[in-house]
Amino acid sequence: MLPRSLAGKFADFKEAANLRTPAVLQAALARFIRDGHLERHIYRMRAVYRGRRAMLIDALDRHFGGRAVIRGDEAGMHLLVEFPDLAEVRTGPGRRNTASPSTASKTTACFGARTRQIVLGYGNVREEDIEPGIERLSRFLRERG
Repeated sequence: MLPRSLAGKFADFKEAANLRTPAVLQAALARFIRDGHLERHIYRMRAVYRGRRAMLIDALDRHFGGRAVIRGDEAGMHLLVEFPDLAEVRTGPGRRNTASPSTASKTTACFGARTRQIVLGYGNVREEDIEPGIERLSRFLRERG
């Protein structure tokens, strides 16, 4: 949702760019929503994401135990995992590795370095990839820790 101050500018841009959604697509979406398909999809996906979150937390617990502190597991499709006893982890364009973890400092740079925290998303991850991914992360951190 746009702030009110930008709504007029966006409407002008949309008109100028002719970014209209075709009527047939609007009608299909309206019917999809009216017939309850969107609500059922959201209900199903909540269960899917709840399962992925549980699998991710279980895998973190198996591979790291108490060495990983999980934050933000109540909402969203990601976790913030902190490794308080870990030496600084540095990743970036010059560092190539099999795990390719992204440090939380990339997304919270304005708040300062957070080199002992990693954001792990599970929204677009296949369930069968969670365990091997955490295993690779564990190996990555062991090699650098």
